Amino acid sequence: MNPETFEIGGQWEMDRGPQYLAYDFAWHLGHDAMVTSELGTPNMFENGLDPELLLGGKYGHQLHFWDLNRRKHKQVVDLGAEQQIVLELRPARNPTKAYGFAGVVISLKDLSLPSGSGIAMPQAATRNGKR
Repeated sequence: MNPETFEIGGQWEMDRGPQYLAYDFAWHLGHDAMVTSELGTPNMFENGLDPELLLGGKYGHQLHFWDLNRRKHKQVVDLGAEQQIVLELRPARNPTKAYGFAGVVISLKDLSLPSGSGIAMPQAATRNGKR
């Protein structure tokens, strides 16, 4: 986008690579890098999580790393079929550090499936027996 006229010049990426699904992103300007995550296409979650898609491993489970200056996809990291839905990405608070954080549904085994509902979100984490 042109910052003075607000005209769209085109998509920002020159080489999109294998990323098809998308959700969140976090950039690290000090390292000229961005990480993007996957969830699904709008029809995959517009009515909530689809149990068949979830248990069939159809939601996203990859992280994508980008070269911001060259606007190109550099690397994909597959978290595995059981590590679906990378919910959010956050860079390190210290701009000199080259790491960040990702919140993911770490295992389909962690999901509780109440009778009749199909899908439920994981139980809240507990520490010392307290929520």
